[in-house]
Amino acid sequence: MQKLFNSIGLFVIAALMSGLFGIFHDQISFSVSHEYFTRFKFEQFQVPTALPLRAGAAIVGFQATWWMAFPIFLFVIVPSFFFPRPKQQFEFTVRAFVWLLAITAVFSLGGLFVGTLCTREFDISTYASWRLPDNLMDAQAFVRAGWMHNSSYLGAAIAMIAMCIRQIKDVKRLRRSQE
Repeated sequence: MQKLFNSIGLFVIAALMSGLFGIFHDQISFSVSHEYFTRFKFEQFQVPTALPLRAGAAIVGFQATWWMAFPIFLFVIVPSFFFPRPKQQFEFTVRAFVWLLAITAVFSLGGLFVGTLCTREFDISTYASWRLPDNLMDAQAFVRAGWMHNSSYLGAAIAMIAMCIRQIKDVKRLRRSQE
């Protein structure tokens, strides 16, 4: 029963952790391109225009990421049910969450770096498949923010798979040590 309660708590932690990551992430990407938000994300997430822009970016960040708790549940929390003891379940899963955040952040900043490199010689026609809004004041910055966002989701997916594997290995190791 304790593992079930742990799992519920871990899910809440995952949702809050994901949402807070999104808030901080979007403050950085807002600094890269405010138009990414004012011309794209605010409309997508129906952010009220009366809000201060940074507050709007924070709302977008939370709404765009809190739901990652569902795949985190599947890939990281479900395998934690197999830890021998509830304390191990909780501790190893929180450790996996820290790694998830770190890997996702590295991918996010890496995406910004790659996006910056790829747009040094900027040709907007290269990004025709991105369906950029018309009349952007800084299309280059918009694309860089897009690189950052796309890379974050890629990083989170890779991190979840890696942490799933890590959880399974830790479970096996702990179970063997108890035999």
